Amino acid sequence: MQLTIQRDTSEQRPLAFPSRIRARGPSGVGIWIDLLIEDVSLVTGDYTVKGYHHLTLVERKCGILEIGKNILSPDCHRLEREFVRLRDECRYPILFIEGSLASFLNPPRPKRPRRDGQGRTVQDTDMAFSPEEAVFGLFTLCRQYGIMPMICPVTGVDQKRKAGVCVALLLAAGVLAHAS
Repeated sequence: MQLTIQRDTSEQRPLAFPSRIRARGPSGVGIWIDLLIEDVSLVTGDYTVKGYHHLTLVERKCGILEIGKNILSPDCHRLEREFVRLRDECRYPILFIEGSLASFLNPPRPKRPRRDGQGRTVQDTDMAFSPEEAVFGLFTLCRQYGIMPMICPVTGVDQKRKAGVCVALLLAAGVLAHAS
């Protein structure tokens, strides 16, 4: 079996996908699935399977900072519109979040004070919101729109490859469930 994973061209640091994955086929027997990767402009989501975008779309977010900015900013309606499109355009919408629960709930430490252009001391922080509020808002939206959140730590090249395997398996599961 062969599937073509379509990856949105706007992905700045795309997941690394293997050329082949092992899954359980409709008859319950293990099968090999060869993967091809195609960079395309997707209207909704960041990853899907060519010809099966109506089944599974994966939207990817790069951690709690991006989630917090999307959920707790004045532009939060943009994320909600993304979720509506995900829900409306496929049967199994998935939100793939890079990070761990520990990193979500432990905000980064403040950066060192710096001097602004007028010589005043300014304290920058990496996070200007409560991580608990961001996670709560995220899970509330996921529940409201029927989107499955998947949290996966991605801190290095090896974990990025493993995350690619997980996303490929999620996409293949949607196709195989439809085939049975």
